[in-house]
Amino acid sequence: MGLRSTTAIVCASLFVGVLAPRGVFAQGSGLVFVDPGASLQWRMLNVQTGDATLLGEFGAIGDHIAIGRWLGTGGVQLGVVSTDRATNEIVWSVRESGKDVIKRFGSIGDIAVAAADFDSTGIDDPTVVSKQGRRLSWTVAFDLFRGGRRKMAFSVGARRDYPFFVDVDGSGAWLGALEVGREATTVRLLNPRTGERRALRRLPVLPGRSHPSLAALRSPSGQQLLAVSRNDGMRTYLSLVDMARRKVETRELPGIGDLVVSDLLPDAGDEFALIASAKISVANPFNGAQKVLAKPEGDPILIDAFNVNSIDGDATSIPKPVPTPSPVPGVSPTRPPGLAPASLDAVCATRSAIAPGEMLIKSEPSNHIHGGDPRTTGYTVVCARLCPRNQGYAQFFFSDGSFAGAVARYGTFRGNGKPRLYGAVGQAPQHMSAEIAARAGQIGNGRLYLQISAATQGASTECKEFNPTGRNGSLY
Repeated sequence: MGLRSTTAIVCASLFVGVLAPRGVFAQGSGLVFVDPGASLQWRMLNVQTGDATLLGEFGAIGDHIAIGRWLGTGGVQLGVVSTDRATNEIVWSVRESGKDVIKRFGSIGDIAVAAADFDSTGIDDPTVVSKQGRRLSWTVAFDLFRGGRRKMAFSVGARRDYPFFVDVDGSGAWLGALEVGREATTVRLLNPRTGERRALRRLPVLPGRSHPSLAALRSPSGQQLLAVSRNDGMRTYLSLVDMARRKVETRELPGIGDLVVSDLLPDAGDEFALIASAKISVANPFNGAQKVLAKPEGDPILIDAFNVNSIDGDATSIPKPVPTPSPVPGVSPTRPPGLAPASLDAVCATRSAIAPGEMLIKSEPSNHIHGGDPRTTGYTVVCARLCPRNQGYAQFFFSDGSFAGAVARYGTFRGNGKPRLYGAVGQAPQHMSAEIAARAGQIGNGRLYLQISAATQGASTECKEFNPTGRNGSLY
C-alpha cells in the first residue's frame, strides 16, 4: 500500500487478507500503523482499549511496506522494499530480532507483491510483476528469505489489469488480476501449484471512480472473498466478490481514507477499518458489528500485509499509495475542513503564468506509475527553477479562491533531480483532475492557481496560474 499503497489506501496501494500472517495481526491484537519521520515508527493500536504500542523503528520515508512470514520462524517479520538506483535492483529488507536480512529481487519499474505463500510451505514468497507487451508477467521467488533459489514465471492478466493474490479453494494463494471495465468486471486466476486457470467474466460493474484497491477478506465460513475498494471523492465503496458463487455485494461507507482489512473483532470473519477525519471506524461486513476509535495523534498511516506497489526508484516515496486523510462527512469535498471560501486575492495575492524552465504542471498521469496508484488520478507538479516552498502540502485553488486540491512531495524527477508533487501523498488527499477541470470551466476564467509561497510577515502569498488540462510550463 507503498506508504500506501496507499491508497491505498493506498493504498497503490490497503488491506490484510486471510493469507496475511496472523502474528502481530492476531484477532483482537489491533491495527498496525506507521508514523513517517526520519525513520518509520511502527505502532499497534489496540482495538479494544485504543492504546498504541511502539513495535519498533524500521525503514525510511520512501520504503514500501512488505510485512510477511518471510523467515518461517512461526512469527511475522516487519519488512520494507526499497531500490538501489546504482544497480537498478529492488531491495527487500526484513527485520528479525533487531537484525536485518536483505535480499535483492526484481528491477526498478516492477510491481512488488507482498506477502503471499504460493507454494504452501508456510513461508511467504517475494513476487514481482512486470508489464510485458499486453500481458502481466509474474516472477515468484519461492522461500527467498530461507535460502530458496527456485524462481518461476507466470503470465496472468492484461497490461491494464490490477494484480492481487487470494486463496480461492483453501489450497494456498492463487495469482489474480482484476479487469475493471465500463460494462462488466473480470477476474482472472491461476493456481501456481497446479497450473489451473479460472476466469470470472461478466461480473457487475464496481461502483466508484478511483483506481481499485484489492485484498482477500475471510467470511464467517472461512471462505476467502476478493475485497475491492473504490471511492468517488465523497464516499468509499467496498465490493466483496464471491468467486465460488460469482456474486458481488457492495457496501457504501461515508467518507474516504485509509481502508484496511484484518481480523480485528471477536466476531466471525474479517473486519475492515476506515480512517477518516479524527476517528477510525472498525466494522464487520457480515453481521454489522462496529467499533469507533480515536485516531492517534500525528499523521498515522494504516498498513497491513497485502501490499502491491509500483517501484519507481525514488528514495523519498511513501508506501501505500493510496489512502489519505478524508474530509469530514458533510463538509464540501472542494475544500478541507476549517478552510472557508475566500476570494482569489485572499489566497493568491500575487499571480503569474508559469515561465519556461520554472516548473511543469500536467493533468495526465505519468507513464512510470502503475495504473492502480491513486497518484495517477490527479495533477503532477515537477519542479525546476521554482518549487512550492511547502513541498509537504501545497494547495491549489479555483479562480474564485475556493479550494480545489493539494499536492505533496513524492520523490524526485530523475531527469533533473528536482522534487515531484502529487495528490494522494502525505497530507494531500487524492483528487480527480478530470472532475476539478470540469468544475474549473464553470468558475471565473477557468484557470487554477498553485500556491508557491504562503503569506508570511512582510510578504504576500504568491501563486502560479495554470490550465486545468494538458501540460503547463516546462522543465528547461
